Amino acid sequence: MSTVVNRGQLKTRILARFDATGTTYIDNSPGGELEQLIDSKLRALWNLLAETQDSYTKRGPVMLSTAAGVRTIPLPPDFMNLVGLYYVPDNKFQSATNPMYPGLSSRRIIVRRFTASEYGSNAQYFNFGPPPIYYDIDGMNNLLMDPIPTQNNTNVLELWYTPAYSAPANDAETIRFLTPGWEDYIVDSVSAELFLKEESMTQFGACMQRAQMWEEKVRNLADQRDRLNPVRIADTGWTENGSTWGMDYGYWGFYGTW
Repeated sequence: MSTVVNRGQLKTRILARFDATGTTYIDNSPGGELEQLIDSKLRALWNLLAETQDSYTKRGPVMLSTAAGVRTIPLPPDFMNLVGLYYVPDNKFQSATNPMYPGLSSRRIIVRRFTASEYGSNAQYFNFGPPPIYYDIDGMNNLLMDPIPTQNNTNVLELWYTPAYSAPANDAETIRFLTPGWEDYIVDSVSAELFLKEESMTQFGACMQRAQMWEEKVRNLADQRDRLNPVRIADTGWTENGSTWGMDYGYWGFYGTW
C-alpha cells in the first residue's frame, strides 16, 4: 500500500468503507465533519510517530541567535517538542572545521536543561570560571537561557525539534508518512467513528479492531526504523584543551566568544 496519498483519496476510501458514497448523512464539505475526523486521526498518528521514533517527525537544524542581556530566545512558531539543543562555538574551541558544514566548529556542545530549583544558581557548584550552559522552555515557546548571554551571537545555538501537526491545506495536498500502513489506520479509525455515530455497533467493533491492529503495526515498524544505530545515550562530556580542570560542556563567555 502506498504511503503517499492526499486527503481526498482518504475521503473516498472512508466513504466506500462506510458505504456512504454520495450520501448527505456525513458532512463532506471543506471543514466539515469528515475532514475534521480525518485531521484529528492524522494528528494522533503524528503524535504517535513523534513519541515512538522522532526521526519521522523531527526538523532541523535551525540556528538560533542570542542577544546580550536577554534570557529568552523565541522558538519556531510550529515548535512542539525539543529533540536536541547544541552550542556551536567558534573555532577558538577547536581548530578544525567540519567539512560538511563549513564555518561551523567540528564540535557541538550539548546544552542541558535545568530544573526550577537550579534556576539562576548553577554558579554555586563551581569554584572558578563561568558555569556551563543551561536552558528551560516557558509556556510561550521561548528558550530561557541560564546564565544570561553576555554578547550578541549569530547562529550559535543549533536546534532540533518536533513541529506540531499541520493539517493539509486542501484535499489535493500530498500527505506523506514513511511508515507502512498509516493510511489503513486512518481509514479504519475514521470509519469506526462514523459507524459509532450511526449506532452500527458490529461494524464499529470490526473497524475499531482493525484500527488498533494497524496502530500497533505502525508503532512497531516505526520503532524498528534504525536497527544499525538504535537510540542510546552517550554522555562523555569534554574539557577545554584536554585539561583535567576544565568545565564539562563548555562555557558562556569563555575566551570572549559569548
